[in-house]
Amino acid sequence: MCWRRLQVHLDENGWPVHDGEFDIKAGQTVTLTTRLDVATSASVLPLTYDKFNEMAQKGDTIYVGRYLVSGADTASLYLEVQDVVGEDVICLAKNDALLTGLLTCFHVERSQDSLANVQNAQPLLSDYDKEAFQ
Repeated sequence: MCWRRLQVHLDENGWPVHDGEFDIKAGQTVTLTTRLDVATSASVLPLTYDKFNEMAQKGDTIYVGRYLVSGADTASLYLEVQDVVGEDVICLAKNDALLTGLLTCFHVERSQDSLANVQNAQPLLSDYDKEAFQ
């Protein structure tokens, strides 16, 4: 498998923009990290939410996909958390995916019966969101 190093930079709104594409295969190890100083590749994806590693646990499901993608196409990746080591969340890819463009990451809620949001301390709306609705 060819591991092309991809560059990441933050756009004017602070969103990570990746140049190139990520070809990920089922069974592959993918590390999601809160370290933004690492080179982005198909095996290492930096995240901008600095508490992501604190909310992940072994066995959790993580979804990564292009912004505004349905989750049922080849641009959608489902991961299972294998371990959390410092700022790194080590995952196993559950399917093949080709990721491009602005990527979003969703942590599947553990408390699915009550949706209590047990692992995420982030507010539903950020200050930026609240200002946009005024």
